[in-house]
Amino acid sequence: MLQGATFDAYPGSVGHGPPYFGGPNGFGLRSSEAWAEMFDSQFANPQAWAAIERYFPESAKLFDEMVKEEVTR
Repeated sequence: MLQGATFDAYPGSVGHGPPYFGGPNGFGLRSSEAWAEMFDSQFANPQAWAAIERYFPESAKLFDEMVKEEVTR
């Protein structure tokens, strides 16, 4: 998520290469990546989910609302 949010300026040893978030579909890939990270973290990595809630509180809240809406359908 940090890599996508910072346009690949986040220094790390894992993630996607610089071209991944560029180009005409860069925004869509960033939002898809955020969704994938939040889904994985919420259901499989409580520590990572806690970090997302801390650093991206509005996104975490929206994600929670979207998941709850789908579950109750």
